[in-house]
Parts: sequence; structure tokens; C-alpha cells
Amino acid sequence: MTVALEPLLSRYARVLLWGGLALALAILATDLSWLRQPVASGVLVGAVAVLRAVPVRLSKYSYLTQTAVPVLAGALTVGPAPVVLALLVGVPLAEIGWLRKLPLAGFVNAGREVIAFVAAFGAFAALHRATGRPGLSLDLLPAAFLLTGAYFFIGKALFYFALFMRSKLETVEQLLILRWEVLSYVLTLGGVALVVGALATLTPLGWVAVSVMLGVVGTLTTRILEEAIVAEDLNKVHLMETQIASNVQLEASFEQIERLAARLLDWRDLRIYRRGEGGETDGIVFRSRTGAPDRGELPRYTAPLRREAYLSGRPVVVRHAARDPRTPEVEPGVQSIIVFPIRFGDEVLGALEVDHRKRHVYGQKDLAALATLATQVATAVHIAELRRPLVSTVEQIGTQVAALARATDSLRASAAALAAASQAMTRGVEEQDAFVAAGLESTAQLAQASRRVADEGEAARAASRAAAEVAARNRLVVGDAIQRLVQLKQFVAASSDQVANLGVVTRRITGFIGTIREIADSTNLIALNAAIEAARAGREGRGFAVVADEVRTLAAQTLDAARDAGALVTEIGVQVDRVTEQMRRGQDQVAGVEELSTAAATALEEIASVTSEAGARAGSIAEAAADQEQQFGNLATRIEQVASVSRRTRAETTQLASQAQAAARGQAELERAIRELSEVASRLQQIARHFAVDT
Repeated sequence: MTVALEPLLSRYARVLLWGGLALALAILATDLSWLRQPVASGVLVGAVAVLRAVPVRLSKYSYLTQTAVPVLAGALTVGPAPVVLALLVGVPLAEIGWLRKLPLAGFVNAGREVIAFVAAFGAFAALHRATGRPGLSLDLLPAAFLLTGAYFFIGKALFYFALFMRSKLETVEQLLILRWEVLSYVLTLGGVALVVGALATLTPLGWVAVSVMLGVVGTLTTRILEEAIVAEDLNKVHLMETQIASNVQLEASFEQIERLAARLLDWRDLRIYRRGEGGETDGIVFRSRTGAPDRGELPRYTAPLRREAYLSGRPVVVRHAARDPRTPEVEPGVQSIIVFPIRFGDEVLGALEVDHRKRHVYGQKDLAALATLATQVATAVHIAELRRPLVSTVEQIGTQVAALARATDSLRASAAALAAASQAMTRGVEEQDAFVAAGLESTAQLAQASRRVADEGEAARAASRAAAEVAARNRLVVGDAIQRLVQLKQFVAASSDQVANLGVVTRRITGFIGTIREIADSTNLIALNAAIEAARAGREGRGFAVVADEVRTLAAQTLDAARDAGALVTEIGVQVDRVTEQMRRGQDQVAGVEELSTAAATALEEIASVTSEAGARAGSIAEAAADQEQQFGNLATRIEQVASVSRRTRAETTQLASQAQAAARGQAELERAIRELSEVASRLQQIARHFAVDT
């Protein structure tokens, strides 16, 4: 079952107010001893008012008073009615007249004290009656203990009920309050015992002396309690300073300061402003998370107060905002305002503002507490300003690491491309070496073939020269034979034999020319293969291609010359066959010797001419073969140069591949280093987030 808290507490306050007033009026109406003892009643009223007017504050929600001294002493000596009158009059008189609390709060507190006293005195009266109504003696101690204990527990329970319901008190603060409440009440009981003993044993003059002594001792005790509580608060402040100086965000520091302020001060709203450049403007940097639920937007009426605090460097206190001319537009729920400048050295950094719904709430202790809080805020802001370069540096490190990572990715891609290109070049150079080796082998074969062609051409030229010489000699012989043929028939047979020999030589020449044609065909084929290999070699094989074209051209010329020589030799063979046939006919038909001799002479002339031409063609073939051999030598030299370049290229490519592999290994190490650096930068950024400055 959920109970609405505010209506409950409102009803609780009304019960305390009207219940306490009803009890007080009922007791005062039924027991008129307060009228019969006006002096005692007046003394009690005065004592309650004085002691209520000088409370010792524990926190912003609790305080200590010594009003229990006159209350308990009066209950034991003069009766309950004067005590009720003292509580009903003295408590509102001190709180409304001196402490300037609202009248409602003063009468509610008076009603609470009356209820607590009446409940405790009822238990005391019952036990006192049960023990035979003893006087001021040892027999009264049980009832007296019950009275003091009941008054303490009932009064404190009624006092802290609302605070516990609102969960205003932390565990540490509860222990603090309990400790000081118990200690203060023990001192109170000592004072009660002293007062009761003095009243029972001393004369009125002794009462005055005891009263003076109690006043002095009470004042000293109050000061000692205040100093002890302040010292404990200072320990909290120093502990908070250590936390603020630790690795936390500025926002977290402000929240810790807010929690400390909640322990030291009572406020409706707490605000921290940061002074702008030039000091003419400022802006809100923090507003309390807790506070009055009815607080609205940021107030504008405090801006003149902040400017005054900035200029003077001193706190500005408004005790009654409704009547203060500096706050004409104050909102209805605000009565007390303090604007405290936040200073760091001689520089005013901003202002700390607190306000309260009650008037005349803040005093010198509150100003001292605000001074401590302002120092805390200044320290937090200064530390945040010192951390700002660190945060900026860490962000720059993160940016540079990211850029370095991107550059490393690009470098890795380049290294991979370089490695792939190196491998491709290595394969290309290996293929080029194979092509060059094949070209050298083909060139060597072409050179050998050209050498054979040259040798065969030289042999053919020698044979043609010999044939020409024979033809020349036979031409003379035939000339003589024409003159003497009629008479020298025997020479016909010899001529027939020589012509037969010439046919044999002609057939040999035909064989030589066939060999030359085969060599020319082989040379042409080898040159074609060399051109193909040069085309495969690319730019390095262009010179080789030119030489191959030259060789192929020479081979074509050789083939044409061989073809022409073959045609001539064939024609010579035909002629020789004819001569042979004619010689045979001449042998058979001597009658036609002159005609045959003339034909033979003509044939010999043709043989000599053709043989001479065949010799010239054979010489051309030999010269072409020699030139071809020289060109093949040049081609081999160039191919060897290409091979040398290819070997250097392969060595450089191998070195480049090694360097690419080394670069890849270095790239991998660099990537590992960058990953480690990135992790370090990430950790630095995580640490720097704790140092974030949100102002």
C-alpha cells in the first residue's frame, strides 16, 4: 500500500500543532499551579526561551538544545503545568522572535515539545504513584529515569520522524546525530541533577550562584560542542577535497560538493555560475540535482547580486528578499539568498548561489560553510582547467594514431602490390631468360647452317670455276675438232666421254644447288623462329628481331639465288644430255659430224657461259652465307647482351622481392606497434574521459 508522503507529513504537522496546543490548554486549564507560582513559571519560560535561542547545529536538518534542563528540573520541582507553559510560550518566542522562523514552524515545534513532555510526564506520574509518591530522594530515581528517558526518546522520535520519512539523513549522518544527541543529553542530565540538587539543598542565593555557574559552564560546553562539530565537519570537507582532487569529472566534483552542501546547509536551490570573459557575463555550469520541487527556471533577479559579488569580491546576503530593494522581482518561494564569489587567488571565477524559502535563515556559520564550498568549487574548476590540456593532448594522440593506422593500411596495400609486382617481374624475367636461351640456341643453329651454306657455296663456286675452265679448254678442243673432225673421228669418242663427264659434274652441281636450297629453307625457318622469340621477348628483343629479319631476308635471297642456279644447272644438264646424244649420234653418223661439231661448239659456248654464271651465283651464295654468318654472330652478341641485361634484371628483381618481403615484415611489425599504440591511446582516452571538462 502506497501512502502519499507530503499529505502525510502535512497532517503530521497539523497533529503536532493542534494536538500540542490542545494538550497545553487542557493542562493549563485543569492545573492552575502555573498561576500560583508566577516566579517559577516566569523563570522556566525565560530559561526555555534563552536555551532555545542558542541551538548548536549538527547539520542543516538537526540541532542540539539544552531546553531539557529547565523542562526536567521544573517537572521534578514545580510540576507539569509551569513546564507546559514554558514550552508553549518559550519555544515560539525564541524561534519566531530571535531565530526569525515562520510562526507556523515555531508553534509546530512548541506543540511537538508539549506532546513529548506530556507523554513522558504521564509515564513518570504513573510510576511515581506506583512507588508511593516519594519526594526528592533516592526513591524518586526510577521515576526520574523513566521521565528523562521517555522525554528523550519521544521528543527525538517526533523530531526526526519527518526526516526519516523523507530519507533526508544518510547513514553516516544518522550515526553522527545519534552520537552527539546522546552526548548532549548526558550533559543535560548532569545539569538537571545539579539544578535539582541546588533547589533542594541551597538557599535562593545559592540558586543564583549555581545559575551563574551553569550559565558559564553551559556557554563553554556549547562552544566546545560547536568546535567539535565544526572540526568533524572540517574532516568531511578535507575528505571531500581529496575526492575532488582525484580522477573524477568536473560534474562529479560538483555533485560531491552538492552532497557536502546538503550536510552543511539548508537550501531550496543551489547554483554554480562561471564568470565569462571580461567579467561582464556569466553562465550556469551546475544546478543542484536535489532541492525544492517547486523551483522553476533559473532566476534572473540574482544577476545584479552576482555582479555586485564579482565587483566587490565579497558575499552578498539577502535576509528578507520580499523587503530588499535589490530583489524586486523575487519569486514568492524565496526569502533568503546568498551569492558567494568563487575566488582562486585574486581572480573571481564565478559565484555560488543558495536560496531558502525562509527569511533570516543564514548566519555567520552558513557564510563560513559557503566559503568552504566556494573554495572547493574553485579547486575543482582549477583542477579541471589544468586537466584540459591533457584531455586535448589525448584526443590529438587518438587522432594521430587513427591517421597513422590509415596510412599503415595504405602502406600495407602498397607493399602487397609491390610484392605482387616483384613476383610477376621475377616470373617475367625467368621467362625472358628462357626465351633468350632459346634465341641463343636458335642463333647458334642458324650460324652453323650459314657456315655450312657458305662452305657448300664455296664448293659450288670451285666446281663451277672448274667447269668453266673445262668448258673453256673443251671449247678450244672442239674448235680444233671442227677443223679436224672429218679426219679425226677418233676424237669423237673422246669428246663423247668428256661430255658424259660434264653431265656427271652438272648433276653434282644440281645436287649442291639442292643442298643450298634446303639450307636456305632451314635458314628462313630458323630466322622466322628467331623473329617469333624476339617478339615474345618484348622491348629487350627488338634488336634481336631486326637481326632475325635481316637473316630471313638473306635466306630468301639465298633461296632465290639457289633457285636460279638450279634452273641454270638443270638447263646445263639438258644441254649436256643433248650433247651426249648428239655425240652418240655423231659416233653413229659420222656423215653429219660437221653439223654436230658446230652444235657442240655452240653448246660448249652455252655451257661455258652458264657455268661461269653458275660460278658467279655460287660466289654470291658463298658471300651471302658469309655475310649471314657475320650477322648471326652479331645477333648472338646482341642476344648475349639481352641475356646479360636479363640476368641483371633478375638479380635486381630478386633484390626487390627481398626488399618487398622485408618491407612486408617491417609493415607487420609497424602494424603491431600501431595496434599497441592504439590500445595505449584508447586507455588514455578512457582515463581522459574522467578528466572531461564540461564547462
